[in-house]
Amino acid sequence: MMEFFALKKLTINMEKTKFMKFASYRDGLPNFNRLEIELNNTIFIVSSADVIKYLGITIDSHLRWDEHSDNIIKKIRSLFVKFKQLRNVCEESELFKIYYGLVQPHLSYGVLAWGSLADCHYRHIEIVQKFILKIIYRKNSTFPTDDLFNMAEIFTVRQLYARALLIYQYERRKQQPVNERVIVGNLRDGTSLRVPFMKKTIGQKSFSYLSPILYNEISSIVRNCSSIKSFKRYIKKWIWQYGRNSINNFLKRNKFC
Repeated sequence: MMEFFALKKLTINMEKTKFMKFASYRDGLPNFNRLEIELNNTIFIVSSADVIKYLGITIDSHLRWDEHSDNIIKKIRSLFVKFKQLRNVCEESELFKIYYGLVQPHLSYGVLAWGSLADCHYRHIEIVQKFILKIIYRKNSTFPTDDLFNMAEIFTVRQLYARALLIYQYERRKQQPVNERVIVGNLRDGTSLRVPFMKKTIGQKSFSYLSPILYNEISSIVRNCSSIKSFKRYIKKWIWQYGRNSINNFLKRNKFC
C-alpha cells in the first residue's frame, strides 16, 4: 500500500492512520497493538484502535454497533430543543419535512451494515425517535406507540432496516441461486431464494442471511417488479401491512443484548 501511494505521489498521514482487529469476543482479539511498516529504510508505526469512525459510521472491533447506536441517539437528542422551538412557529407538515431532513438520515444511513445490532439498542434508538414525534404532535410520554407511528406514517428504525434488506436482495436477486428446496423460509412457489447456511449466531444476524429470508416472505408479484422504483413503492405498502410487531419479531431472531 505504501509503495502504491509513493508511486502515485500521494502521502499518508501516519498520525491519523489506524488499524483495527476484529473478533466476535475480546478473548479472540490478536495480542498486538501496533504495526511496523518499513519503506525506503524508514519505519512507520501504525497503532490499533477499538473504535473507528469511517464515512459517518462508527465501527467497533466486535461489530456490535453499540458505539454507532450511541452516536445516533446523541445526534437525535441534540434536536429535541430545536423541534420544541420550531413547533411554535411551524406547521406539522413543515416539521415533518425537517424530520426527514435532520432525523431520518441518521436512522437510514448505512442501516444495512449496522442493522444487526442488539434488540436493546434498537429500543433505545426508537425511544428518541418516538420522542421527536411526540414533540411534533404535542403528545405526552404515555401516548401509545402504535398510534403514534400510524398517525405519522413513518417507519421505525427496524422497518427502515427491513426495507434496506429487501432493496438489497432485489438488486442482487439474479446473482443468487433459485432452488425449490429452501434451507430457511416460507416456500410459496418455485422461485424462492436459497438462504445461505450460517452455523453461528453472528452469521445469522448478517444482512446476507436475513435478506433472502425476508425476501421470500413477499409475494412473487412484488418480487417480479420490473423496476426498482415500483419495487420500493410496493414494499412500502407491504411493510405497513406486515406490521411493526411482525418486523420486530423477525429481527429479534438470534439477537441478544
